[in-house]
Amino acid sequence: MVLYHLYKKYPAYGLLQVASIITILTNWAAFLAMLVLLDRLTESGLAFGSLWAVSGLIPLVLGYFSGVWIDRLNVKRLIVATEVTAAIGFGFFLVMFSTPGDWQWVVFLVARLFILLSGNINGTCVQTVIPDIVEKDDLVKANSFSFSLNNVLRLTGASLGGVLLAVSSLEFVFLLNVITCLVAALLSYQATKYFQFPEKTASRKNYLLEFKEGITQINVNKWVLSVVVAAIFSGIIIGTFNLMLQQFTSDVYHEEDYILSYLYVAHGVVAFIVAYTLARRNFFLKIVCIMV
Repeated sequence: MVLYHLYKKYPAYGLLQVASIITILTNWAAFLAMLVLLDRLTESGLAFGSLWAVSGLIPLVLGYFSGVWIDRLNVKRLIVATEVTAAIGFGFFLVMFSTPGDWQWVVFLVARLFILLSGNINGTCVQTVIPDIVEKDDLVKANSFSFSLNNVLRLTGASLGGVLLAVSSLEFVFLLNVITCLVAALLSYQATKYFQFPEKTASRKNYLLEFKEGITQINVNKWVLSVVVAAIFSGIIIGTFNLMLQQFTSDVYHEEDYILSYLYVAHGVVAFIVAYTLARRNFFLKIVCIMV
């Protein structure tokens, strides 16, 4: 009921959340489909891991500049545009099925570039506008529900992805994502009518100068440095984990594609139990007290 009242009180927040819900659900299915597709494109574990790493590295490098883009562009338009570009990215996967074999990996890289970069920018934009569309007294509640929904959808999306892989095809999964991203774009556009975001002021700094200032901040502030280092290493671990699950499913156990979904659901359940146990015992607070 609390979530319903938030949606009713802040239509823009509600529409953006609904857009996020439908895309997260189908994006999980697409993520599983990407792993399956990449396994079919490659002939060895080394090629599989290398292509996956390169496809994620390019958006990661460009993502360093995404904050600069967001600060200079109209965020309301950017939210809608990134949903459209994500739909284009999933459309590239559909094109890939009719692409000659030697060019399929190129199309795969382009598709991942569009999808990952669009997703990163869109998520940042939405988090940027929430404080402007939700009153301060409800902000903590709104953010809490947003992150809680993401965790719930993580499990639900992995389960749905397995079902879709079992009863349909890779082409259908990617087509479904094209449709949901376009629907999300329409919902986001409708949401932008309910709020005003401060106009961007022209910056006299160039991109390179702002990027250097960010690097300086990393060197000066140890907490920022720790977050960056943690993000890099956790990204490597998570990426390796994803590849490992796919390889276990296809090459070790020789199971059907949808079995990959079971492994992700099991992982999500275990992660939830561990997080709940630590929170229940105030493990994090004890560590903080000891450090202080």
